[in-house]
Amino acid sequence: MLAIFAIIVSMKSIQLLALAVLLGSIPFNRFIPAKAARGLLVPSLNVIKGFVPMYFAAASLDSYFFIALAGILVMLSHSFPYWLMFKYNGRAIAVALGVLFGVNITAGVFVLAIYVISLLAFNRLSLAAIIAGISAPVTLKIVGAPTAFIWFGLAGCAYVMISHYGSIAHLIDGTEPRFRTRD
Repeated sequence: MLAIFAIIVSMKSIQLLALAVLLGSIPFNRFIPAKAARGLLVPSLNVIKGFVPMYFAAASLDSYFFIALAGILVMLSHSFPYWLMFKYNGRAIAVALGVLFGVNITAGVFVLAIYVISLLAFNRLSLAAIIAGISAPVTLKIVGAPTAFIWFGLAGCAYVMISHYGSIAHLIDGTEPRFRTRD
């Protein structure tokens, strides 16, 4: 009986990891061609596709490891979707925010607030993403998230820093474009 239970639990884990890969790999930015419609729609859909597998994983799995692994897989499958033959599709910042909302809603709200405040203060998308990425593991620690999620936050922070390597160089030399031009 215990062996059957272990198989069912592992099948549930595998199914949720597959859901994370499948949802993460949907390239919404390729499906919505009109640039005007993409403003908030694509990032919102990306947040949702990060949230959904994490919500189901957190609700049905007891292993923090598998929940964190689902988050990593949804972000990596967004950046390198198999639909596009693993070609780079984006930095997964909005997906990471959705994952964070799925892991801990309070931490997600705080990191979103930090992102918005940083964007308004510095007017640079990449700098706001870097600041939000750095704040994620700190915020998870402050809200008392499990250690596995804090490690996941650190891995996400490292991924943000690596994926923004070129942007960091542009920020340092002053050539990073502004989010919006000031009149």
